[in-house]
Amino acid sequence: MTYASSIVNYLTNEISHKEPVDNDHMHLLQLKKKLLPLFKMHSFPSNSEEFFRYSKIKESDFDHLDFNPVPVTSTSSTLLLNQFSNYFKHKIVFVDGELSQAQTMLPKGIFINKITNRDELDEAAKLLDQKSFFGLMNILHTRNIYQVTIPPDYKSSEIISTFHITTDNFKQHMSTPCVLIKALENSYANLFSLHLYLGIESHYYVTNSALYLNLKKNAVIDFSKLQMESDNSLHISTIKACLDQNAILNTQLISLGGKNSRENQHISLLDQNARANLYGLYDLKNEMQSDHYVEIVHQYEKTYSHQLFKGILKDQSHGVFTGKVSITKDAKHSVSTQLNKNIILGEKAHMTSRPQLMIDTDDVKCTHGATTGQMDAEQLFYLKTRGIDDNQAKKMLYHAFAREIIEASPCGKIRQILNDYILNNKETLSSDQSVTNRCQHGIFSFT
Repeated sequence: MTYASSIVNYLTNEISHKEPVDNDHMHLLQLKKKLLPLFKMHSFPSNSEEFFRYSKIKESDFDHLDFNPVPVTSTSSTLLLNQFSNYFKHKIVFVDGELSQAQTMLPKGIFINKITNRDELDEAAKLLDQKSFFGLMNILHTRNIYQVTIPPDYKSSEIISTFHITTDNFKQHMSTPCVLIKALENSYANLFSLHLYLGIESHYYVTNSALYLNLKKNAVIDFSKLQMESDNSLHISTIKACLDQNAILNTQLISLGGKNSRENQHISLLDQNARANLYGLYDLKNEMQSDHYVEIVHQYEKTYSHQLFKGILKDQSHGVFTGKVSITKDAKHSVSTQLNKNIILGEKAHMTSRPQLMIDTDDVKCTHGATTGQMDAEQLFYLKTRGIDDNQAKKMLYHAFAREIIEASPCGKIRQILNDYILNNKETLSSDQSVTNRCQHGIFSFT
């Protein structure tokens, strides 16, 4: 099925008639030309599709965007990065979707490179999301696909951070960063990703980011993401991971921004003892919607997965959690647990929770569950009988509810960032503050 829209027209004109500007872009352009017909065959996802049933993302959200690439700017982001200098020495910086080489600094032996070699691009293409509409859009629109390689036996607790900073320099803009991280045998990496809007006035823009994780034998990755886009933005994220034997992936997704956000996680457990632990927290207000779609496929025996997602919904907000676990016929003796818990704090807020299990073999252990309700009245009453006022009692229960997700990170620095903002400073940041105030009084004021 084909259809016409501004993004399809732009990509068709940009790719079909374009010649590579240099050898670095030749093979990527060839890949784009190969994938363009596939993209044009996709219809825009609609609510009639099972995986998109409750999403509020519409084709018209892309009608008036400027899809042209933007120059890299760094002035407004420098202040923020200075705030992080003691916490994140090693960082990859994207500003308005483009890599800022001048602000990027990585540990010795680790580099971020454009994938330009044909063989490397062919290998990367096997992992890229070529099936979904937004995955294809990311590949076709991104200017470069970047790869970070974690060398064999690399083990460091130092955080490697990725900053995705959106400024107000470009209105109605779409950014599509695409990064592939390959963790080679016996390596360990601690990754942190921040999506943040730095602007004086909130304006509409779209982020459609993609992160691909390829964990080789015995590799371990701890990954935490804090999403704090503009309250007037659309945030779409794809995280796709493949885990080999004994590989472990721990992810922690915190969604606090964006009027409309969609978090896609696709995890493939490919060999024995591969393990994925996924945690998520979404704190919503006003008319925000946060839609988490998680798909885990156990493809080999003795593989393990765990999911815990929590939501706090205020005002007229809407949360969606879809957790799909597939255990194939070859995945005997596998274990999967899934739990979604939500607190409703607004009379018009609502939650849609959809746990799904697809089991094609015997001798496995699988559990799933979901709870949604208001704050526990008995716990509130107990705290108030101890002389704690109503507002403080509610804050204490909120803290206790969120802390389980925060504590999932093994990294003290990341826990402090999440703790300081989510639990202590969560009401101090407003969308109309200046860049200076956002850095000094909002998120990350460490003393």
